[in-house]
Amino acid sequence: MRRSGWICPWQKVRESVEVKLYEHEGELYVFGAERMGDKPKKIAMRRKRLVRLLRKLRAMRRSLPGRDQLLLRIGAAKKEAGRAFGFVKIRMPLTNES
Repeated sequence: MRRSGWICPWQKVRESVEVKLYEHEGELYVFGAERMGDKPKKIAMRRKRLVRLLRKLRAMRRSLPGRDQLLLRIGAAKKEAGRAFGFVKIRMPLTNES
């Protein structure tokens, strides 16, 4: 997609709604929409996922599972955490470590 068609990054349509517009061949498209009230909710949901992930990792550290079981549990926690997993740095055990 060419960037020359962008009218403006975000344009306020109503008090609580912003849209991103795109013009292509004389047609005007709404490329994205965002409600202002959703931002705090999204941030709270991400924070909740991160807290849940950290709680699971602490529980794994206390239970001391074997290497294979640990890798399976970390994979499940990673899937559930989604993008929040990117905020955590984990050193995975090597093949010869138990």
